[in-house]
Amino acid sequence: MSDSRRRRPSRDGPNTLQTIQQVRWHTVLARQYINALILILFLAAGISLAVGEATDAITILIIILLNSILGFVQEWRAEHAIKALQQMLSASCAVVRDGQEQTIDAEQLVPGDIVLLVMGARVPADVRLAESLNLKVDESSLTGESVSVRKDISPVPPEYSINERTSMAWMGTTVMNGRAKGV
Repeated sequence: MSDSRRRRPSRDGPNTLQTIQQVRWHTVLARQYINALILILFLAAGISLAVGEATDAITILIIILLNSILGFVQEWRAEHAIKALQQMLSASCAVVRDGQEQTIDAEQLVPGDIVLLVMGARVPADVRLAESLNLKVDESSLTGESVSVRKDISPVPPEYSINERTSMAWMGTTVMNGRAKGV
């Protein structure tokens, strides 16, 4: 193993998603009310109540409640989606190091490794494709699209959105067809 490859994990850190402390449900719910617009709506409800417009005050409070429930559900689902994504990431991957194909732990990947992608494999890191043969990747965990995305090695401008970056395979997605090499 070259000296630079040994130094990279200490410099760049392990190839893992950053883990954050799990947030409790009541904290997520409380965050829904810490918002300038919500505070203004509470003020409007108080003013409506003070001038005798109880119906308007109740309507505003119902809107605040519905907004907080919707925000809570979306944020709670996002928290669980991140946990699920961390659990489904591949524990090992195929790479070419020193001219030989090897299977290593995905956490040991470093920038510059040549990653081999085959049908059924999880993409172990964000990979720029160098070779591709009929490659299709399921990116539904990132984009919500239910159809696999065809990938190739043609470069795309950096301002393109994730689903338009056909020369990249993203960590946590699944190879549905074909094979590829990438860095």
